[in-house]
Amino acid sequence: KQPKPASHTGTTGRQKPVHTKNWLLTRIAAIAVIVSVFAGLLLGAYAIYDQMVNTTQAPYCLDEKEEDAKRLLLRAGLTAELNRISDPNKAAGTVIMQSPEYGTDMRKGETVFLTISTGPEEQAIPGLTVLGVVGGGTVLFIFILWLLWH
Repeated sequence: KQPKPASHTGTTGRQKPVHTKNWLLTRIAAIAVIVSVFAGLLLGAYAIYDQMVNTTQAPYCLDEKEEDAKRLLLRAGLTAELNRISDPNKAAGTVIMQSPEYGTDMRKGETVFLTISTGPEEQAIPGLTVLGVVGGGTVLFIFILWLLWH
């Protein structure tokens, strides 16, 4: 009698292959590669989605009125922190400085720091602020005349 071949014969008469250790390791490695590629594609897709949905750029707020600048930031998904200083060259309520600057990549929800002009500093002239410019000028004129006569 001859020895049986390395495969088994089933009820159908077809031979079933014998699975060796190498065959099993090859299948496990193939499945691991497929799972790794699929996981990499999912992570890459998520990173692209996150980049598109959660990032924005700082809008140009310089020379805008305070409320308009806040609206631009809100539209971009950013928040504003305000600081106010006097600027003799800009009208009160105008944005004169911005940080970070226009076009900077930012994550939505981050803060843009805006400096708002309060207008030129008021210079109080003693005696004129109580009476007004016309009344104070009159008092000053009378005082000068009094000094000249005495």
